[in-house]
Parts: sequence; structure tokens; C-alpha cells
Amino acid sequence: MNVIVEDEEEEEEEDDQNSGYNDNIDFSDSFADSIDNIESFTDDELEALLAVLIEDLPHTFFNYTGSQKKKRQKRQRVDLWGSEWGRLLKHHKTSTPGTFEYIKFRLRFRVPFPLFKLRLIPAIKKAKLFNPVRDSYIPLEFKVMVALRMIGRDTDADTASELSGIPKSTCNSILKHFCIGFVEAFYKDFVYFPEGDDLANVMDVFAKVGFPGAMGSMDVTHFRWLACPKDNYNFCKGKYPFPTLASQAVVDHNKRILFLSSLYDGRENDKNITSDDDFTYRIMMGKFDDIEYKLYDDSGTLRICKGGYLLVDGGYHNISCFVDPVHHANGLKEVHWSEFLESVRKDVECTFGILKQRFRILRNGLQYDREVSNAIVKTCAILHNMLLVYDGLDEFQWNKNEDWKDDDPDMADEDIIFHQPNNVEENNFVEPVHRFAVVVNDTTPVGTSFRASSRNDYNNIHAALVTHLYHQWRYGQLQWPRRFSNNCKKLHPMTRVKHALANHTYDSLYAKPSDFVYVDVNGNQRLDVNMGSGLFCSMLLPSTKCGIKLAEFKGVRITEAQLRVIDDAGLGGYVIQTRDWVIDCYNNARDGLCMASMANSALRCFNKSLGSTAVNNCKIKVHKNTVSLYTMPNTAIPPNRELSWAYQNGYRYPVLPAVPNNNNN
Repeated sequence: MNVIVEDEEEEEEEDDQNSGYNDNIDFSDSFADSIDNIESFTDDELEALLAVLIEDLPHTFFNYTGSQKKKRQKRQRVDLWGSEWGRLLKHHKTSTPGTFEYIKFRLRFRVPFPLFKLRLIPAIKKAKLFNPVRDSYIPLEFKVMVALRMIGRDTDADTASELSGIPKSTCNSILKHFCIGFVEAFYKDFVYFPEGDDLANVMDVFAKVGFPGAMGSMDVTHFRWLACPKDNYNFCKGKYPFPTLASQAVVDHNKRILFLSSLYDGRENDKNITSDDDFTYRIMMGKFDDIEYKLYDDSGTLRICKGGYLLVDGGYHNISCFVDPVHHANGLKEVHWSEFLESVRKDVECTFGILKQRFRILRNGLQYDREVSNAIVKTCAILHNMLLVYDGLDEFQWNKNEDWKDDDPDMADEDIIFHQPNNVEENNFVEPVHRFAVVVNDTTPVGTSFRASSRNDYNNIHAALVTHLYHQWRYGQLQWPRRFSNNCKKLHPMTRVKHALANHTYDSLYAKPSDFVYVDVNGNQRLDVNMGSGLFCSMLLPSTKCGIKLAEFKGVRITEAQLRVIDDAGLGGYVIQTRDWVIDCYNNARDGLCMASMANSALRCFNKSLGSTAVNNCKIKVHKNTVSLYTMPNTAIPPNRELSWAYQNGYRYPVLPAVPNNNNN
């Protein structure tokens, strides 16, 4: 019989398994008939026949399977410390930040060397992720490096074996064992939903960016599943043309993962996952209905509300515990609020992007069964939170001065910041008195309670948050996170509203009799002597970093001698003196051409409308050949409040009449 083989490798296997194969054996009917007449064979003929059957036809003798069990070959052990990874571990510069070896270690294994050596290895050794009883020649450092490399760079087992010297099959076993044990030992310590003061700190960050009561941002992401069984193919194929596994996460504003669900089939949508998961289902049933926070009502008054919520997209249930953008906005307030919510909710989207870029196995696809894949995803979440703490990104740093460059005094590129009044160093300025100062004894009235599962409260909480954001921005209390670049702020709708404010401020200025009265040297309030006209603004002026430009001083230049005459006449408030020139704005003020000069000084004055000592809330700025009136930095000025700035120390009030004697009658 002529045996036909397709390639050389199969021919070699045939030769190994069927040694001594004879192509001249006759398989004709006569040969079969001779076997039937075996009783007529002699002993020598039987022995020859058995030899043929045993040696040449093993598949017909005793159901022979065609191969014998191979003996296990002894593999020569490799010196792991002499491998590429071993040399990197032993290098003296690997532990020095900034060196090439230090950067290379984090690039290859996704964690910095100090965190690996001083934190991970001792913690894993203490948790006994790998069996310490079994005698193994592979050091613990190499096992952890294999798992980190295969997760971070999506390195196959063969490449990991080539770089580390560990056998290929052992690398796969190490990855599975590491991820399952790592989740069991450390998941609850690094990925957990905060409570008490920790939850209050998370909510405080969201409150500063316009969403009091928010506990996090939630969304679902999908991971490609390369090892999907054929029976589950249709169950795991949803919006993507390939099988995926879906997981739902809740993150805070610092991109810290607070909750991560188990993996679901890719065809499941956000609503099904939320209803099926135990944690999110308890939120829907009112787990955080007693959470308190404060919202501004329509009149701009703070009220205490109840009912914590999560920021989501439009794919979730329409209940109050899930706040999504307004689907059908009826005005600019709803549009700006929705766009601002989408900007804040990008935290969870950015977190998914960071996970998939840092741990490439999540981006390229999971090649393991569901249990191991679930452990890999949660292992990546643990390492992500670890790196946030190590890199100092677990707490927000708000608006550092070094992050904002080339601030334009005309508000072309400045940020709205949280209103925190600062003491002013100049002697002529006094710290402003603000309407929205912190109250020690909280007397805030009680407002609305939003029930988590209520569809009616779904619309109510949206309306309340839209109103709150509008007032919070008006009062100068809205803050943007530090990661917002200047370019992002230019394109953001809140910036367009801010620019509209700057353009329409001048239209809101008006002059009327001043609220200030003179206070003599003895501290007596001269209610009979007012400061003439004063400058007011009909709109609220929010707190900004550089102040808001109100108007420019317009007048004619005068000499020093003319200035002394004006001072003696008590008209110094209409004169602006700089190092280079003196501008007299009196005539333009009377004609309404110089609104800036109508602003008085709070020096030695009492505010009748407020019943308190007058304070300065504005200042002047000199830019090239113009002098402008600005609000003071970090100062919010309520509507219809008199605007004032500090005159020079040498300013002299006119001679005052004698105090009227009411006892003459």
C-alpha cells in the first residue's frame, strides 16, 4: 500500500509512531482468507504472522491507539536573574526616580518600582497568593512581573517566557492564579463605595462643580471577549459586531473607582445591568434617600434637600436617583446645565479610557473564561486606585495659580472660582462683607425630599438642579476642576455666558443718590451729609479670579496745580491720578459719559441701606493709556449694591457744616 502524506511534518510523525512500516504487505483477500485458516498454520508461521501484526499493523492488534505515552523530559532550569527582567530588577538605578531604568520599569509593568517593591510584594507575600509550602524556583517578584506584564501590555505567554525565562505554560498559570487571588485579597480594601465622612468629601467635590447630592458618575463599558464559547455567541453580541462582556462602574470626580460590577453578557443594556446588580438595585430602592445637601430655590435661598443621586447618561431609568441631561430643553438654562453635566460626567468615560490604555488586555480583548476575565478586570481596577493614591491624584487640587497662564484682564480667558473672600494687603481696602458668608449655626430651611424610585421626583430634581446651578454661578460659587484647560473653558457654554456678562455689565450700571454718609473723626455718623451720587449695578456681579471690568475713566488731563484746587473744592472723587498723569472726569460724569467716576470711596463712610460700615468692593487698573474700574478679585457683589473704590490717602473731604443743634427749639 502506498501511503500519501500532505507535508513533511506528518511524514516524520508517521515514521516515529510506526517504526519499520512495510509498504509491500499484501492486504488482498487471499491474505484475509489465510488468517481465517489459522488452524492450518505451523508454529513458525504463526510466529511470523504475529510479528507482522505487532510490528507492522499496530492499529489492528489489541485496539492499539497509535502512540505510546512519552516520558517527561527533564528541562534544564534557566537562571532567572540572568534574564532581561532579572537584570532590570538588579539594576541599581531602577529604584531612582527619573532614571531610564525607573521609567522603563513603569512602562513595561505599569506600576512604579517603589510601589512594586515596597508595597505590592510584601502585601502579596503576606496574603499568600501563591502557595508558600510548594517549593518553587521562581521568585515571587518574577511571578508578579509576569502577571503585570501580561495585563498591562497584553503580552502573550510565549513572549513573557522569552523575557523572563519562565516556561510558557507556567506563565499562563501564574496570570490566572494571581488575578483570582489578588481580587480576593485586596478588592474590598481599594474598590469600595464610601460612607460617612468619606462620602461627604466625595459629595463636596461634586457640590463645588454645581451638583450637590451627587455621589458619583456611573456608566457601562464593554470588553471584547475572544474566548467566548460558541453557545454564548449571540448572547454576548450586542451593539458591537463581536462578542463582549459588559461591566458597570461608579467613579468620583477624581476618577477613583468606587464600584465595579461583575461581567455581564454584551447584549445587556444599561437598564438591565442596573436592575440585576445588587448594589445599584439597592440605590434604586432608596438606600441613599436620607442623604442631605443644600440647593438654591427660585428666590436664591438655600434649602436642605434629601435624596442622593448618580450622574448618568440617557440610557438609564427615569427615576430621581439617576440624573441625566435634559432630553427636551426649553431654554438656555437647561441647555447650559445639560452641557455642564455632560462635562462633569466625563469622569467615568475618562476612567474607562485610562483603564483600557494602561491595561492593554482590556482594550485588545480577554482571552480567558468568564471567571478569569472577571478577575482580570477587577485586578485592573485595584491597580488603578493604587496608582491614584501613589501619584497623589486621589484628592483634587483646585485652581492652582501655576495652572493658569496669560490671564486676560478683560475676562477673555479666566476661570470662575469658588467664592472665598481673601484679606487684601492694601491699607485702604477692607475685607468685603458678603451676603453668602458661612453661617456657624445652620438655620437653613428644609426643602424637598427626592425619593429614589419616584418618576415624579425625576422631573422635580432636574428642575431643582437647573435652578441651583444658575444661582450658584451667579453668586460666584461655581468652580471648575483643575484639569479643565484654558482651551476647554473657551469652548464651554458657561464661558460664553460669562463673556455675555462682561459685555452687558456696562448696560446695567446706573447712578443714583449714594447710600454713603460721612463719619467724622470722632466716629459720629453725619446722616445730614451724604456723598452725592453713587454708582450701582442692577445685576449680580459674580466672583472671578481677576475681577470684572465695569467701565473706563474718561476725562481730560490736568496739572498738579489744578489737582490741588480740585482737592480743596472737595471734587477729588472725579479725579484719577497715576504716576504719569492726572485725569479730571468731572464734566464727563455730569454728562453721563464717565460712569466709572461716579463710584465713591468707602473711606470714613457709613452705608445707610446696609446699616454697617461702608467697604470698598472695586479697584482701578491701569493698562497702557486707559484706567478702568474693576470689581475686586474673589468678590461677589449682589445686585443694586453701591460700587466703591479706595481713594488716595491724601484725599480731603470738603469743609463740613456744623452739626445741627436740634435742642434750639
